[in-house]
Amino acid sequence: MRAARVALGLAILVALLPARADEELPPRVQAALFRKIFLYEKDLGRDPPTVLILVGSLSSGRGQEMVQAFSEAGVEASAAELWGRLPAINERTVIYAFPDVPIADLRRLATSARVFTISGDPQMARSGRVSVALRRKADGHPEILVNLPVIRAEGRELSASLLTLATVIREPDALPRGSPP
Repeated sequence: MRAARVALGLAILVALLPARADEELPPRVQAALFRKIFLYEKDLGRDPPTVLILVGSLSSGRGQEMVQAFSEAGVEASAAELWGRLPAINERTVIYAFPDVPIADLRRLATSARVFTISGDPQMARSGRVSVALRRKADGHPEILVNLPVIRAEGRELSASLLTLATVIREPDALPRGSPP
């Protein structure tokens, strides 16, 4: 009984501690937020798109966790490696990418197929690797990061009402050389 009270006390203490800025949001929170963000992209409409979760060699174990989170949010999702066999991709496909997915291949795929790209890693949007990412602010609240040059390169358009809620990146921090914007 005492151990249960101590565990509960520690859980409450941890919950009250401020979150670290840029800490990734839990997969379920990401999926729920992205589902709402999809409503603000003009070509996706009201029906949720299909999410293709691209994993790299380091993130392969996390792919199924994101598939489950999107499924629970009512969004069809599957995971694949970029260099593996990919399912059919069209303009209603959204690519969720982990940081270890090769940037040149991701950008080439996204711009040629007009695919909307997202990530749970804020540095992915800051550096121009994806168009939209999420992060946890120091106060624990989520923040939406939108990279305008990448959105345009993908041929996508987000509504002005979403852009007023988001942190808009007009120039990538450190776009790798030779990579398209």
